[in-house]
Amino acid sequence: FTKIVKDYDAVLDTMSFLYEARTLQRNSHVLKKNGHYLNIMSSDWTTLSNGMENALGLGSVWNLARHKLVNIMLPGMVLPRYDFCMVEPNGKQLQLALDLLANGKIQSVIDQTFPLPKVADAHARLEEGHVTGKIAIAHIHDDDS
Repeated sequence: FTKIVKDYDAVLDTMSFLYEARTLQRNSHVLKKNGHYLNIMSSDWTTLSNGMENALGLGSVWNLARHKLVNIMLPGMVLPRYDFCMVEPNGKQLQLALDLLANGKIQSVIDQTFPLPKVADAHARLEEGHVTGKIAIAHIHDDDS
């Protein structure tokens, strides 16, 4: 995806560690230099039994520290802004996001939409690793067609 996605103002990464390294690597042009990377960790962020992150947690901590430090010295000139937040299900916040989408203030990038019976094809598309945006699954009732 780093060869296709270029010069975005912001990346809201709900997959956490899965795309962070590729999005933030030195030769990546996914984000503009003055862009913003937001690592959105869900309330079900997986940890091992000893409490350690079941992924690249140290990489996220390193990216946060490095981007914060560089942006204090050279704001928006070298590295994009990096933040993270933990989220819990919240209907009011979801409605705010839906309103922003409906008003065209933000837009969602949909790579491809699959009907529910083709969910295995959707999963295979994701595993290819070349998805730009989101894969959507459409649940269509018989009376809707």
